[in-house]
This record gives sequence, structure tokens and C-alpha cells, in this order.
Amino acid sequence: MDKRFHVFNKDVRYDNLNFENRPWRPTLAYIIIGFLWIVFSDKLLSFMVQDIDIYEQMQTYKGSFYVLMTGVLLYLLIKLDNRKIFEITRLLSKKNEELVSFSEELIAMEEELQKKLAELNKVAIDLKHQSDFNEEIFNSSNMAMWIFRYTGEVLNSNKFCQEQFDWQKSREVHWTDYLLDEEDIEIAEIIKTVNNESVVTGLEMSFSTKVGETLILLCNMSRIVDPNTKEDVIVAYGTNITKERKNEKRLLELATTDTLTNLYNRAAFENDILENFEKGKRLAFFLIGLDNFKYLNDLYGHRYGDELLRQLSDAFKSSFSQSDIYRWGGDEFLIMKEMGPHVKVDSVASEIMRITKSKWEIFDIAYRSSASVGVVLYPDNGNGPRQIVANLDMALSHAKQSGKGQYQFVTDTFMRSIQYEAAMEKALKDAIAENKLKLIAQPIVDMRTEKVVSLEMLLRWPDNPVSERNIGKVISFAEKTGLIIAIDKWVIENTLKIVKAYSGRAPELKFAINISVQSFHAKNFIDFMQRKLEEHQVNPSSIELEITEYSLVKDMDRSLGTINSIKALGVGIALDDFGTKFSSLNYLSKMPFDILKIDKSYVDQILNESKDFAIIKNVVNLSRDIGLSTIVEGIEVQEQRDMLVEMGCIYGQGYLFSKPKDIQAIFEEFSL
Repeated sequence: MDKRFHVFNKDVRYDNLNFENRPWRPTLAYIIIGFLWIVFSDKLLSFMVQDIDIYEQMQTYKGSFYVLMTGVLLYLLIKLDNRKIFEITRLLSKKNEELVSFSEELIAMEEELQKKLAELNKVAIDLKHQSDFNEEIFNSSNMAMWIFRYTGEVLNSNKFCQEQFDWQKSREVHWTDYLLDEEDIEIAEIIKTVNNESVVTGLEMSFSTKVGETLILLCNMSRIVDPNTKEDVIVAYGTNITKERKNEKRLLELATTDTLTNLYNRAAFENDILENFEKGKRLAFFLIGLDNFKYLNDLYGHRYGDELLRQLSDAFKSSFSQSDIYRWGGDEFLIMKEMGPHVKVDSVASEIMRITKSKWEIFDIAYRSSASVGVVLYPDNGNGPRQIVANLDMALSHAKQSGKGQYQFVTDTFMRSIQYEAAMEKALKDAIAENKLKLIAQPIVDMRTEKVVSLEMLLRWPDNPVSERNIGKVISFAEKTGLIIAIDKWVIENTLKIVKAYSGRAPELKFAINISVQSFHAKNFIDFMQRKLEEHQVNPSSIELEITEYSLVKDMDRSLGTINSIKALGVGIALDDFGTKFSSLNYLSKMPFDILKIDKSYVDQILNESKDFAIIKNVVNLSRDIGLSTIVEGIEVQEQRDMLVEMGCIYGQGYLFSKPKDIQAIFEEFSL
């Protein structure tokens, strides 16, 4: 209340009291004076005046004097009181003015207070609306929101949490009790981080809902102050990513699982092998390749092949943990086993062989399979995934090349062989690219006159960095690795250069080139021959291509077409090493060969074996009858030459006439 009001109130009450008590004072004084006047004036008058008439006259004077005196006194008293009353009236008027002014101020203050109260009411209503709005957002959000103490006790949670976890304010709950057991989350560390940094983001946590389902939340947490208790608490916001994680898991399963067999695939293996390496496990790897699986698909169709793969994978699952088995691709499986005192590599390999050699009922057929297996140990045979896989491929390839139906360990000897082959392959590629190979030749002569009629071009590798002097082994290696096609092209290219260079000195001389099976069946071989003949401007009739019987057995019709295309170029064709492999007369009747070369193995025993003599004689006679020229290889002594000439052989080749030599040396020796 205003201070002025207190002062005014005090002054008014004080004067008011004086004014109310003052009328009694003159009245009392009047009574006392009147009483005293009556008592003492009469006695004094009777004492002083004896005369009755004078006494009565004096009584009149005395009464008049009393009236006059009391009138004066009353006048003075009333005048005094009137002054006081006027002063009080003036004061009251002043105070009334102040009170009116103060009242007006109070009215203005009341109006201001009413205005502010209205504003406060509006703010309160707005706050209520905002609170309701926030509460609506809090409860209608599809995010999980909860506030908790550092102890984990939930203070408040939105509708999402209440529906998923049944977190009610009526009972004490700790949100950490709803984390799944496998969640490796340090709550104390999270709280410590929030306390230090005020916020933590990107926490992925899995919860168990009230119905036992898994709920995955991506959470952010922030430290705030409770406005009521003033204590630090943590508010958590969690986005439901359960569906996304399930979709990711499904995509991962599709990416890491083979749809045909439901086994893990190669992508899963690449993840698993790294995990096992990190754990320092000793491992054994078994790469399994079905033998002749292509024939099953070609003969019965892929439906039968797929069914075999399914049955085989089921058989593997019955003997090994499914997490250890992988569909490697095509007809290959891989098994990865952790080695221990109760797991023996040979036992695992034997079990694999037992399964793969089983008899399978595939729809309407019975099929007995077999497989080759490459075995690699870690860390003994490799220190990384790429090396392990490379060694597995090499071991499996070696097992197949060694006869199939067996398993091959990666041993030190095996690794030395692989390293040797790797070095050989690199060196041979470099030799082809850098033109470090060399051609020499061995003459083919008319045994009657010893005139050179043809030169067989032979490959040599003089600066071989891997010290392999046996050119036959080099050729075999090139055939195994596929480099033989590049070698054949190099030989053809350089032979044509030689033919071009020496054509003026011996225009009738022919040059024979050995062609591998791979080149003979290559799609672009005929185009390559035609292009090179035209490029070097060589007469095609001076070139003879020698092929082996093995080149023909894969596809007779295709082989016949290739031979006809070669002959259409004007190039001669010879069947080399006749009698060493299949020795089928069917080739001679169907294939338009120009020359038949009888293998050295028959000539070696011609002087001692009547059978070899008879075979050569009959082959020579047969060839002559069907229009083929014959060349006998491997003639080393004069007696062999004489016997062959006697039986009708015309052309021969061997050390008796000349060892393989440089082209120039042959031309000089035989005066070509």
C-alpha cells in the first residue's frame, strides 16, 4: 500500500479524537465555574450588602455579569474550537484531494493490473496450448522419447515407449532392463560422455518389447536440467530402424547366400575368413570341384545338375556345420574348418571324398559322382585370403590334372612346383613379348636322293631364365597355361618371315609348322593365317601345317571344317605322330590330309621287330593307295633308311640326315 495512505490515516484519526473530546471540557468548566459562582458569589454578596433592595439589585448585576463572563468564555472556547475545526476541515480537504488523487492512481493501477492480468492469462493460455501441443508432439511422435536419471530410472516417456515397453509413471522402471542381452553397450560410458559433452549421437541399440519382439533404435541423448528438481537428467530420442535393419539383413543374406543350396557364398567367405584370421585361429580349407559335372548338365540338362548340387550340399550339412560350408560357384564348394586336437585334416578330406563318391538318385536316373579336392592350411600355406584362395585353386587344379577323384595338399614340394610354374609362365610371356624365342629347323629329305624337300620348324628358347632346356616340357607347360596359342602365332609369324627371306634361294622348298590343339580349334585361327600370308606375301603352297591325332578327337565335324578351310588357303596339311595315340584309320578316310608322318616309335624297332616293319609297310602302302605322301620320323642309322626305301618309303627325317640346326646352316650344308 502507498506510504501516503498510512500518513493520512494517522493524521485524521488524531485530530478526530481531539475534536470528539473537546465539547466536554467547556461544559465541565461551565458547570464548575457556575457552581463555584453560585456558592461563593452569593455568600460574598450577602456579606458585602445588607440592604435587601441593593442585594436584589446586586443579584441582577451578578447574574448579568455571570452571563457576560460565561458568554465571553464560551465565545473564546468556541472560537478556539472553530479554529481547530477549520484547520481539521482544511486538512481533511487536503487529504481528501490526496485521497482522490491516490484513488485515481489506484484505479489506474487496477486497470494496469487488470491489463497485465489479462496478458498473464493470455500467456498462461498460450503456455497451456503450447504445453498441450508439445505433449501432443511428444506422444504422437513415431520416435521413442524418454527422460531418465543417471541411474537409468525412467522419469517420463512418450506414448511410443509406453506402448512398446509399458513404461508407466505409476511404477519405477529402468530402461536398461529392456536392452537385449547380446547388446554390448557400456551404459556408464554413455552417461559419462553425455555428462562431459552434453550430447551423444548415433547410438544403435536393440530392445525387447513387452511382447518379446526386437526393436532397434538409433538414439541420440542429451543432458538437460529438470526445472522442478534442478537435477541433471538425460533425454533420449530413438528412431525406429527395425525395418531398415531387417531389410539390410535380408539384402545381406541375399548377397551372402547361394539361392540354389542355401549355403553361404564366396562373399560371405571373404568376411568370415578375415574374422577367423583376426581371432588367430588355425584353419584348414578344402576346395571341392566336381569331376565331369559338365557332362551331367550336357547329357541331362541343368535341372539334373542343380538337383545334384542341392543333394550334395545337404550331405555336406549332415557332416559339417553349415557355417563352415560355402558354395564357391559352378560345381565347386569350399569347407573351412578350425583345426584342433579333435579335428584331423586327413579325416575331413576323407569324409569329403566319401560324400562326393556317393551314388545319387536324381529324378529318374542314378548318378555316381566324384570330386577333386585342394587342401590348404593356415597359416602354414598362406598368410592372407588372396594367397589362400590362389593356393586352393592351384591345389584343386593339380588334383584334377593328376587323375581326378583325389585330394591334393599344398606341400613344400607342391609350392616349389607352383613357384617354378609361376616363374616359367612369367618368363615365357616375357620371351614372347620381347622376341627372345628362336626357330631352328630339321630337314625332311627324299631318301632316294637325299635332297631336302622340306624343313620342319622347331622352337628353341636359348636364354631361358628358369633353366628349362627340354623344349618339350616348355611346350607342355604352354599348352597347360594357354600360352601355346601365343607361341603358335609367334612361330607362324617368324616362319613366314624366314620363308619370305629364303624363297628366292629355294622356291620349291616347303616349311612345316607344328600347330597345337588349342590353335587348331581357335575361332580366329583361319583368319589369322590368311591375314599373315597376305601380309608377308608368301606362297601358301610353301607352308604345311602339322597337327596331331589328338586335335581331331574332340569334334570330327568341326575338325573337318577347319582342315578344309586351311586347304582352301592353299596351305598343306599333315597328320603328325601317327600311331602314338588313337591311330584310327577313320581319320585317313574322312580327312583330306596331304601328308602322313609315321612316328619315330615304330622306326626304333624296325630292325628287330617284324610287327613294326609290317605296320610301317602297310601304312605306307595304304597311304599311297589313298593319295597320301608319307614321312617317316626318327631315322638314325643307314640300315633303317635302306629298309624303309626298300619297302617304298620316299621321305624321311632324322639324325641320319641332319640334326636340327639354324636355317642358314642347313642352307649351306645342303647347298640350298
